Amino acid sequence: MVEFNNMKNKFYILFILFLLFARNVYSATDLSISVSDITFSKQEPIEGDEVRVFARVFNLGNNDAYGFVIFTSDNKEIADPQPISVKFNTYDDVFVDWVVNSGAHDIKAEIVSTNPKDSDDGNNVAIKTNYYVDLDTDKDSIGNKKDFDDDGDGLSDKEEMVLGSNPLKKDTDEDGIGDKHDAFPLDFNESEDADKDGIGNNSDLDDDNDGINDLEDDFPFDPKKGERFPENLDKTEVEPKVKTPKSAKSEDSFFSSILKKAQTSTIIDTYLFDPKTLVAIHILSAILIIIFFLYRRKRL
Repeated sequence: MVEFNNMKNKFYILFILFLLFARNVYSATDLSISVSDITFSKQEPIEGDEVRVFARVFNLGNNDAYGFVIFTSDNKEIADPQPISVKFNTYDDVFVDWVVNSGAHDIKAEIVSTNPKDSDDGNNVAIKTNYYVDLDTDKDSIGNKKDFDDDGDGLSDKEEMVLGSNPLKKDTDEDGIGDKHDAFPLDFNESEDADKDGIGNNSDLDDDNDGINDLEDDFPFDPKKGERFPENLDKTEVEPKVKTPKSAKSEDSFFSSILKKAQTSTIIDTYLFDPKTLVAIHILSAILIIIFFLYRRKRL
């Protein structure tokens, strides 16, 4: 009888322990998040964009639970922890807004401070790696990855690669002249080459390549003007001579004679009105007058 009672007591004890274990299993709390549960409002953002980061938290347990989700980018918090409240066998969505910088980012969402306490914290963290944010050098709203002219200087990135200039700088040599209009985009001291001979104007002694040194050339940037212009002039560019009509020739002769007379009168004026000449003329005139009166008086 005693042995039976002992067995009965053991049974009750085991039964109670079973109920307690079953109750704990049934009432387990398990909030969960995975990499696929992290999403973004923009898949190809560029620097300066505002991106909304979403996280979906599932409740795999049998208890309703609440807690918080912390969002970080490269281990720096994006915003304050976001509260979640999840009924068992359902999920809750939370999000934060993030102004992005260029580069590749690792975005982490972590569930913290759950109540009731989470029975399995092994699924409380998810990290989405290499979320890429493109640079937009020229601020044209086209990321460099898709922009054929990253710096917006008018030269394509391929053209700049050939020239050796920087596709991310409008003025590679920083001389104040943009790469597109700079004949020497890598030389701070040169930007123009008037005669296209590969020597910059600042170093070239004959900018227009007309054979006349710039210091002696009144038109250093015009090969058609200068002392040696007739020798360098293309024959096709010389104006043809026009035959002058006879009437025009006679008119020219008339005006030429007037010009000669004018030149002669100029010579006469120069000597005639000289002060010494005038004095001599006056003396001679006085002598002639005296002689005239003496001659006339004698005759009378």
